[in-house]
Amino acid sequence: MLTLDQIETLLGVEPRKRVERKRRGGDSADKGAAYEREYALSRIIQLAVECLMSENDGTNIYLQAQALCFIDDFLVHFPDRTIFSQLKDKQKQGWDGLDEDCRHQRSCNDEADIVGCIEIVVSRADVVTKLRESCPEDLSDVALLHFETPFAGYDEAVSVMLEPYNTQNAKRDSRAHILAAWEDLGRNASLSEILWSASRLSSWTLRTLEPQFQLSEDVRNILDQIADFGYGLRARTLLYHFSNGRGHVPYECGTERWTNFENRLKLAPPSDFLEFYALLKDTQ
Repeated sequence: MLTLDQIETLLGVEPRKRVERKRRGGDSADKGAAYEREYALSRIIQLAVECLMSENDGTNIYLQAQALCFIDDFLVHFPDRTIFSQLKDKQKQGWDGLDEDCRHQRSCNDEADIVGCIEIVVSRADVVTKLRESCPEDLSDVALLHFETPFAGYDEAVSVMLEPYNTQNAKRDSRAHILAAWEDLGRNASLSEILWSASRLSSWTLRTLEPQFQLSEDVRNILDQIADFGYGLRARTLLYHFSNGRGHVPYECGTERWTNFENRLKLAPPSDFLEFYALLKDTQ
């Protein structure tokens, strides 16, 4: 990405002022706007599912809002390319001003040797149609996308990240957890960081993208024998549920404290939840 001084050297004073105005506007009026938040939510969960299916831990994918550039609303940085998205929640939207932003962004990408894709994302189907009909010939490679709120595919997508705890309440709460994590991280973080923070806020109900810890067969057999008890893993965190509620082991699997817990578990296998919980408290 170019600095303001580099933008001025490349394009002139007025384009620099344009970026500065866009940045001031993004930091004030647009911050937390419903459309931008819902779009961010959709991209976070879509990318999370894609990474989960491809066993990508998400550490090399960065998401950014209100960047210092011309197409600045939402950026996704992959190792080999960056997607620049401008979001428009308007009843009418023409190319005036938008066309120059796209051209300037393309010039900046070329100067910085960035492989960039530009997207214009709008909230109304008729606006997309009109933009396509009037698209300048030199901007035919700009993607014109229609995105309506609320994100219709959210529940189905997030179910993958919640399994086996994909209840309606968990789906509802996960929206707040993901968006809170996004805001807490300054709307500029890796996908891995966003999911880890959201998972922590959800008491680990929402999974992270870290590799799953593998329980030993001895431990699985012991846990399987506890009456009215179930368990699951979120990366390196063991979750459990029983007839009256649920919880999680307050330290990560594979640590010294976990090894101590495993040894105690094998010496005195618990037969019910109360015995399991007592053992857990003793090893904290």
